[in-house]
Amino acid sequence: MNLELEAGGYLALMGPSGSGKTTLLNLIAGLDRPTSGEVIVCGQDLSRATEGELSRWRARYIGFIFQM
Repeated sequence: MNLELEAGGYLALMGPSGSGKTTLLNLIAGLDRPTSGEVIVCGQDLSRATEGELSRWRARYIGFIFQM
């Protein structure tokens, strides 16, 4: 799958339970690693990054808002 967004753009992920929405978000945030392929976000290959690199990357670029 290829997904490109403009800087400052918005995207809504919608689908039934079990369709992979949370998995996609976790891959984009560097919380999960892919079993195959690459995950490249903002030019950074998250699939090859160390845990320390992922931690620093998340602190700089990622924010989550959880719904209750």
